[in-house]
Amino acid sequence: LSGWVLNPIITHSGMNELIECEKHIQFLCENLAHIVPNSLLILDRGYPSVKLQKTLEEAKLKYLIRCSSCYIAQVNKAPIGDTIVRLHDGFAMRVFKFILPNGETETLVTNLFDVPQEDLVKLYGKRWGIETLYGKLKNIVCVENFSGRTPNTILQDFWASMVLINSVAVFQKE
Repeated sequence: LSGWVLNPIITHSGMNELIECEKHIQFLCENLAHIVPNSLLILDRGYPSVKLQKTLEEAKLKYLIRCSSCYIAQVNKAPIGDTIVRLHDGFAMRVFKFILPNGETETLVTNLFDVPQEDLVKLYGKRWGIETLYGKLKNIVCVENFSGRTPNTILQDFWASMVLINSVAVFQKE
């Protein structure tokens, strides 16, 4: 919500987003442990994974994840509305399915068991700020356009972009 990029990384195009997400979780727990109890990770369709959800639980992080229509059988079979799904190992998650205005079914999984349904939708809407930040990084700051080809030049351009986007966020708050 602040517009800050907290733990930027530069990696190769063939990287695994789930592995990188786990690295971000580790960074958060090791370097910003004081904010973990009050944090909510809002993740998009590329991230649902029982392994990742268990990692988030172990880290004591709250999560809200949008799922594609082909996640795991127990989630896919859940009815429209609010359901608690328990996996064979006892792991539990809340599944909230609802119909979007365009008729599509949206599926959210979370460990927020005590949050009202309508608040889950509002909370997931906060993801849009993350998407617009990616848009600013790609289209305004042009983080993917480098002024050279050497590793040093690419790293300098990348980190200059991170300083710029975080400076803008600070100036906007002021």
